[in-house]
Amino acid sequence: MLVISRKIDQTIVIGGNITMTVLEVDRGNIRLGFDAPDDVHILRKELVGTEYTFPTPEGKIGRLVLTRKVEEGILIGENIFVKILGEQRGRVKVGVKAPEDVKVLRGELLDESRGHRSKERF
Repeated sequence: MLVISRKIDQTIVIGGNITMTVLEVDRGNIRLGFDAPDDVHILRKELVGTEYTFPTPEGKIGRLVLTRKVEEGILIGENIFVKILGEQRGRVKVGVKAPEDVKVLRGELLDESRGHRSKERF
């Protein structure tokens, strides 16, 4: 699991086409915005295994906003898991568990990684 601390308006880029942005931190409630293609399913962890039906994909990128608390998670697709590990003074500690072939970067490293190899494994 890769652990990254983010402040409000900072991002994490997952797999090159999914961006998670910390939108707000308020008394333990953390609002996250996910920008992803419609065919990428993003689900609150507590809904995994339920009869939830995803909307029909239209091939465009849309934004999903979720509020999570510490220890709550989000499932992206079938094999990427994002968990809120902690929050302190406006910083959110996020854990991302993804397959080896899925690149996970801090948003500010995205342009840098296109030019040369990043130090972050994911």
